[in-house]
Amino acid sequence: MPSLSHDPAATLGTTVRRLLTVAVALAALAVTVTPLSPTEASATTALPGLATAAPNGAYVPLAPLRMMDTRDGTGLSRVGKIGPGGVVTTMLGGTGRLPAASEVSAVVLNLSTVHPTAGTFLTVYPADVMRPPTSSINIGSLDSLTNLVTVPLHADGRVSIFNAVGSIDAIIDVVGYYAATDAGAQSAGMQYGGFTGVEPYRKLDTRTTSPATPFGDYYWYKLVFNFTDQAFNNSITAAVVNISAVSATRSGFFTAWDGDSGPDNPPATSSVNFRRGENKSNLAIVKVGHDNPDGLPQIMVLARVPAGTVHGIVDVVGLMTTPGSTPDGAQDARFVPFMNSSRLIDTRRAELGGPAFGPGETRALSGAPVVTPTTAGIAGNLTLVSPTRASYLTTWPSDLIRPTVSSVNANAGGIVANGAIIGLGLPPRPGTDAFFAFNAAGSANVVFDAAGTFELATAPLAAAAHRAPPLVDAGASTGVARPARP
Repeated sequence: MPSLSHDPAATLGTTVRRLLTVAVALAALAVTVTPLSPTEASATTALPGLATAAPNGAYVPLAPLRMMDTRDGTGLSRVGKIGPGGVVTTMLGGTGRLPAASEVSAVVLNLSTVHPTAGTFLTVYPADVMRPPTSSINIGSLDSLTNLVTVPLHADGRVSIFNAVGSIDAIIDVVGYYAATDAGAQSAGMQYGGFTGVEPYRKLDTRTTSPATPFGDYYWYKLVFNFTDQAFNNSITAAVVNISAVSATRSGFFTAWDGDSGPDNPPATSSVNFRRGENKSNLAIVKVGHDNPDGLPQIMVLARVPAGTVHGIVDVVGLMTTPGSTPDGAQDARFVPFMNSSRLIDTRRAELGGPAFGPGETRALSGAPVVTPTTAGIAGNLTLVSPTRASYLTTWPSDLIRPTVSSVNANAGGIVANGAIIGLGLPPRPGTDAFFAFNAAGSANVVFDAAGTFELATAPLAAAAHRAPPLVDAGASTGVARPARP
């Protein structure tokens, strides 16, 4: 099988207004809903929701924390798997490291699945709305997977998880949240910031280090970021990265965190779960630390692969940067969530971007109707559906050349979802070219379920101001070391 590309919450009032706006839009623009097999990419097709609030969702990165686990009842009133068609509900707002739901626009969590009895999909959604016709993660039989999910909260702070088929254990690790207001984040003494798009680039690939050295059990890399503008370095609060596991000789997982606790004290969470012989990826928004001699922003990636090895790849697709200082290159785009995830792209349907991608095909994809001149990016769930050969998909802003990264990877016949934050090209955007997608091999369908958009306060006055000066990372990737660990 080919490996990955080697190419270089708003207040209750706001919630009600958004729900009413989406309901009106769907009534006016309704399409036929076509049920699909649960083992396909997602359950049904829906139109995008419409953002109605001014941008105010600064991201607050947190140290990862496990807040729900059906295996031991953490965060629940019960212990045990979610059954077929079953729903469990857990309280997130006001618990753990999260503030009350009124201070949260949306929560960013890592959803992990363990020991499914059948191929299925799970959907995470606010507990006070109808379950959306989309999926948050797709699972093949016996797969243990992880996917980054962005979801608003019920007005009282709860989220629900639906399982389609069979029985399965589910785990939620919270890694951050989007604040309802800057004032709320400030009053809590939290570090926060908006999204800044970068030209996607590969930060680490252990297959191409000299010498090529895979991760062993408890092996780690410290990834330091050093851009050409020191003010920009100082503004970074979190790194938006795609972490991929390649050629694992045993099953295991990667954990990514700020690294300030050192490699001997990783959090008890996972960022990517992988099985022997499979390529797996997951998006991660990782709080940065500064535990290096130059005090530069950094993250740490550590592997747990007992008695085995695994190659690791880290692709940078964006950054979170503090507002106010406005260093050159920072965008400070704020997240505006949809109260239900909504389907933007489904190449199985002509009206949603079809037909299927061919081998080596690049295609412009539309962000309509949610993309405006102030939209800097879209967050959601990207799914590669049943490629005829092992393949990977790359997405990137439409004003750039194709970067040497991958966004989601799947084996032949597989259905693999991956969290995605897709930066958009420069305004003006004629609705048909908000971003590009490239399919490496075989024919495959692509599905993108949007969770919300990143909005600038004002539209850029000139194209040159949108992404200038070029952001070049000269930071080092250091490690492979083995801590004194049993």
